[in-house]
Amino acid sequence: MKIASIAIFSILVSITTYKDFYLIRPSKALPVIELSQNHEGFGDNPSIFYFDRAAHKTNLKDYPGALRDYSKAIEINPEYADAYNNRGALKQMLDDYYGAIDDYTKAIELNPYDSVFYYNRASIKDTLGDYESAIKDYNKAIDINPEDSISLYKRSLVRKKLKDYYGSIMDLDKTIELNPEYVGAFKNRGIAKEMVGDIIGACNDWIKASEQGSHDAARWVKSQCK
Repeated sequence: MKIASIAIFSILVSITTYKDFYLIRPSKALPVIELSQNHEGFGDNPSIFYFDRAAHKTNLKDYPGALRDYSKAIEINPEYADAYNNRGALKQMLDDYYGAIDDYTKAIELNPYDSVFYYNRASIKDTLGDYESAIKDYNKAIDINPEDSISLYKRSLVRKKLKDYYGSIMDLDKTIELNPEYVGAFKNRGIAKEMVGDIIGACNDWIKASEQGSHDAARWVKSQCK
């Protein structure tokens, strides 16, 4: 059965959310692949075949097979930054955090101008409790792409963990400017405002979050915003 990589693209993009820790990137070539075929017909770029087949295997939850194909793509093309990134994302999904950091770091070495690689590495550092280093990677991602609302939101959460509530509020202000429908940003900005004593501002944010469906925010409005 043949699967068009454009379908793979649409599935993988769905992974890119505020909730998830990783971003997986499809290839730019978007050829049509078949799981049973070999790389003949891919000319001088057989690494793209293994890259796209790995993406398809990821969709099928064949993670060991996907890891093997990403590794084969890297073996063929040791400078394939996106392959390192995607392999790192798979390792992260499988809780191999330090292996994932190594792959993200290699992707950054090969292409230091891609914000996705810094975001992904930051997310693992956050998970591991290395907050200061996570902030540095989020900073770099945002420097490269100032409208990266995902990195802004994630950085705000790390700043909140570090009790930098004003810094968290600033990041959430920008997140909401870029994505005014994101309920989590209103909810968390309300928490940060509460921590600095701005209960009126907190209540205003929780009201907006509750109007967008947040049950937590609705409960906080009821208990604290009288």
